[in-house]
Amino acid sequence: MHLQSQNFVEAALTLKLHSDLHEWDLHTFVEPMPELDLPRQSQFVRKETLCLLILDYLGMVFIFLKS
Repeated sequence: MHLQSQNFVEAALTLKLHSDLHEWDLHTFVEPMPELDLPRQSQFVRKETLCLLILDYLGMVFIFLKS
């Protein structure tokens, strides 16, 4: 929803809230997240993936502002 509207900050903040629900735990697994095409993975990998997506979305803000 946020990405379709090019609301990259809101998308990043939403993912930040979601990533806060996970621990840096390699032994506990979370279910797939089809909205982001994420497979079943450990909480650690999910949190890391979400953090990388957050950085991507925030980077898009700067690209959007420069254009």
